[in-house]
Amino acid sequence: MRVWDKFLTERDKRILEQTNNASGNTGFAGRAGFGHKPALLLIDNYVAGLGDKPLPVLESIKRFPLSTGAEGWVAVGHQKRLLDLCRQLNILVIHTNLDISPHSPRDFISALRGDIRKRTMGPDQAQLDPPTGVKPFDLTPELAPVDEEVVIMKSGPSAFHGTSLLTVLTRHNIDTLLVCGESTSGCVRATVVDAASYNFHTIVVEECVYDRTEAAHAISLFDMDQKYADVIGLEEVLTWLDKSFTRPT
Repeated sequence: MRVWDKFLTERDKRILEQTNNASGNTGFAGRAGFGHKPALLLIDNYVAGLGDKPLPVLESIKRFPLSTGAEGWVAVGHQKRLLDLCRQLNILVIHTNLDISPHSPRDFISALRGDIRKRTMGPDQAQLDPPTGVKPFDLTPELAPVDEEVVIMKSGPSAFHGTSLLTVLTRHNIDTLLVCGESTSGCVRATVVDAASYNFHTIVVEECVYDRTEAAHAISLFDMDQKYADVIGLEEVLTWLDKSFTRPT
């Protein structure tokens, strides 16, 4: 049972059954699998997308309207397990964050869709407990980068667009991306499509991505698994890393 199954219609299921039976695979091409040298990519784990403390989403959006609520915090806990292991194994870790500086190209999008900076604090903020000292576009302290880790500021949905990400990956001879973060249907999906276009082994770690709505999360995972990536559970990824790489002595 996959997370997206309950959102598929009977027609969808019949199409998939016939397609998979004909090809002998799941999805259009089956699994691409892991490569030889991975990097961990943590996408946009900022406070505005989580809130400054774990709350159910309908409570959290009163403080931070872009928040994903409790589901996001669960995913942060799973990311922390993966991040800790990658650090132990000296796996390259890359964080991304949204560039909302006054002269960022993001301003063009903001002019069309509404300034994201004005949508990060709820209208009832004054009546609620004050924020705990972190700013909306700070990376959540639970996943804060350490000195040697790469932090890439991006102005578009994809972590590749207009950034140095591809150069960093090429410099380190990376062939596999372990993708985590938010939102599943937005920046994660956009990054995954570009990663597939650049021919990386692209692994979406299922428990480590999150979104604001259940349907968007589930169907985006389905779509990526069918076309652009392998959507794989955290335990399988942890096992592969532990068996494939040696902790430095």
